[in-house]
Amino acid sequence: MNIKEISKQDFTFLLIHILEKSLEVNFKHFEKQFKKYRIKENTKLYHEFVYLTLYSIVYVCESIFEDTKERNKILDAFHLLVYKKIFEKEKVNFKKWFNNIADKYEKYKKVITRFRESKENFALSDLIIKNVLNQEDNRDVLLRFLITSLFYENIKAIQKTLDGIKVK
Repeated sequence: MNIKEISKQDFTFLLIHILEKSLEVNFKHFEKQFKKYRIKENTKLYHEFVYLTLYSIVYVCESIFEDTKERNKILDAFHLLVYKKIFEKEKVNFKKWFNNIADKYEKYKKVITRFRESKENFALSDLIIKNVLNQEDNRDVLLRFLITSLFYENIKAIQKTLDGIKVK
């Protein structure tokens, strides 16, 4: 395998590109499955999908970087770019947004750990459904399966994209 070395800045822009492509390709599938619930505020659904996609990028980066200090610098720069591209336009306060995203990441991490430990297949999708629909007990198996599948397929795609790239 050829290892390609890129700068931290280029790697950060690559992460932005991954996010944008994932949103472009996958959000419509995500949105389509929620249509039957007649969500009045599509922004909430979109934001949840953005957060989940961001977390999948962070999740992969956590597994490929040995130097956590360098990884965190890159991820901080990445999050700042995401904020400026998506959330600043919506007049969301950066500190509030950053705290919100940290809270979401912690919850995602907990349910993914729960999934790994107990094979609770729909733990992540149940959290997403709760966040979007405010429903504790949704038995829509197709929706639950789609959310879980999108997350893990996204992880695989990100890993494949970043495979063979080394940050200098």
